[in-house]
Amino acid sequence: EPQRAKTASSPGRGVLSSLRGLLTGAPPPPTRPADVSLTLPLPASAAQRRLTHILLRERRPAAVVEGPPGTGKTQSIVNVVCAYLSEGKRVLVTSKGAPALSVVRARMPEAVRGLCVDVSGGEGDGMR
Repeated sequence: EPQRAKTASSPGRGVLSSLRGLLTGAPPPPTRPADVSLTLPLPASAAQRRLTHILLRERRPAAVVEGPPGTGKTQSIVNVVCAYLSEGKRVLVTSKGAPALSVVRARMPEAVRGLCVDVSGGEGDGMR
């Protein structure tokens, strides 16, 4: 069953250096032990770090991130996606509407944004 987390914000760290190997085609780094802290590109609250820990360290297959506007849902998604990518994993983000996905893509670090593929429109729009 997916884990649910409510979110807020606090200081975090970047992942761009962790993604360098992924962007250059180098083999993915080995999975880090559970006691190593996660490196996230955007500020993260304790709940957001817990969500990322549950997904990556406890190897849960999915999460539902929900909450009212302004509570850090997009921030949580961006952090989780970047954490997965930094470990050489693939990620699928879905939404009921394309605007939510556009917001997530816009918040991605620039080095990661080029890896995002939008398939919500027609075939001609898929590689924005």
